[in-house]
Amino acid sequence: DGGTRRIRDTASVAGLFSLHGGTLKDATVVAPVGMLVVGHSSHPRSLTGTGFNGTLDGVTIDDLLDLNATSSQARVLNGLTINGTIEMGLASSLRFQGGTSQTLDGSGDIVFGPTGEKNLNIDGGTSVTIGSDLTIRGATGTIGSQGAITNEGTIDSDEPGSITVTATTAWTNDGTIRGQNGGDVRLQGPWTNNGTISIEDGG
Repeated sequence: DGGTRRIRDTASVAGLFSLHGGTLKDATVVAPVGMLVVGHSSHPRSLTGTGFNGTLDGVTIDDLLDLNATSSQARVLNGLTINGTIEMGLASSLRFQGGTSQTLDGSGDIVFGPTGEKNLNIDGGTSVTIGSDLTIRGATGTIGSQGAITNEGTIDSDEPGSITVTATTAWTNDGTIRGQNGGDVRLQGPWTNNGTISIEDGG
């Protein structure tokens, strides 16, 4: 609890790995353990955290980051690469901190679940670029808060609900933002569009 686990080569975890207010640094989470869970997990083999603001520092997720437990929280420093999936549940959040420029990158996706609000928070003084191969999709959630955002990827409200993109400073869309299948998008704060924004078939 409260410490830092820095992975220089490979760490094998046979049971649960708990991130309880500590830091996972310079690590890549892969199968077969393959699941980083922030909150309680019913999976017999997983890398697990809690709702006590564990920190992911320069971490790559090549399988599943599970934020489905209510009020699951994780802080992000030095960027986050997702080549698998992040699943987010009721009142869960990822908070980008550190007052630096970071990337939310990779070829995977972030999925906002059907129940309640989910948040990708960006603290003031921090800026985040969403990479061109990353997709943020699903039901209700909010991307942004105070810090700047540049979206080069896909934000796809493809389930009933609404995805909000916001920043108190400014944000820029260089990628794709769309609503479909009953999903809406809400664009707030000062923003610039250099990409594509659309509402399709029932969005």
